[in-house]
Amino acid sequence: MADTSGKLNAYLADIDRQAQERFERLIEGMKQAQGTRAAKGRKRLRMDRTA
Repeated sequence: MADTSGKLNAYLADIDRQAQERFERLIEGMKQAQGTRAAKGRKRLRMDRTA
C-alpha cells in the first residue's frame, strides 16, 4: 500500500509543479501583452499631439 501512496504523491507533486510553471508563463505573457498595449497607447498619444 505504501508503494502506491508514494507513486500517487509523486504524481500529484509533478502535476502541481506543471500547474505552477504554466501559471508563471501565463502571468509573464499577460505582463508582456499589457506592456505592448501600453506602449502602443503612448505612441498613439504622441501622434495625436503632433497632428
